[in-house]
Amino acid sequence: MKLKKVSIQNYRRFIETSLSLADDVTLLAGANNSGKTSLIELLENILNSSKTEFCVSDIPVTLSKEWVDQAYSIFINHFEKNDDREKTIQAIVNDLFCLDAAPGKEKLLILPTVVQLRVDYETNEEIGDFADYIMDLDLNHCSIYFEYSFEVTSTTFSQSLDKDFEKLKSRYEKLSGEKDQNTKMGFFKEKILGTYVSSIIEKCYFADRQFQNKNEMELSHFRKLFNLSIALNKNFTSKKTISFQIILKMHVLSTKNLHN
Repeated sequence: MKLKKVSIQNYRRFIETSLSLADDVTLLAGANNSGKTSLIELLENILNSSKTEFCVSDIPVTLSKEWVDQAYSIFINHFEKNDDREKTIQAIVNDLFCLDAAPGKEKLLILPTVVQLRVDYETNEEIGDFADYIMDLDLNHCSIYFEYSFEVTSTTFSQSLDKDFEKLKSRYEKLSGEKDQNTKMGFFKEKILGTYVSSIIEKCYFADRQFQNKNEMELSHFRKLFNLSIALNKNFTSKKTISFQIILKMHVLSTKNLHN
């Protein structure tokens, strides 16, 4: 069994990126700041870590800015009403997640960071624990598909909003002064975005080939299927460019490794 393809969406500078992995060794080489380390950090986090530390900087800047600019008016609108804490939180959550809206209205959320993996196997191959996650029984496409995502739910966002409520309210109240309005607005938006990111949770699914039909699985079960190791070589070719050779060698179960 081989991990043959990894697709990444909405992570740092990568809006949509796919890696096709070789049977033995896959090499990533590029200049400094080209994103090699970001890719490997993400794979290492989802495959090796018990809990991934997801930060504001992990969201593409264009996505986070677009969202917070729109969410800002919702927060302002409900803080201006000066309702009690519980009512304000519920109203903000309702507006962002369209809980009381007519069917078809889109939620105001940041596109999630998603990693999709395709594992290929031979028809005569022993696939062990992976057999539980096959959704496409097609002899012409012997593959198993997984999706790992960083999502926000109305429940987790409500909890995060409740935790940060007093700090958010304090930053809102400071907007009333005439001085440094842009700076104060920036601080308020920064806290709104931080509240959003702290509500992000990790979820994992096994899926069909189109990643349309998905079933949630335990994160610990997903990580037990893979063994990730990393090898890193650096060659300094000039003062401006650093060539990283990142060797990816991944095998499933006892035979799957990844080198960067």
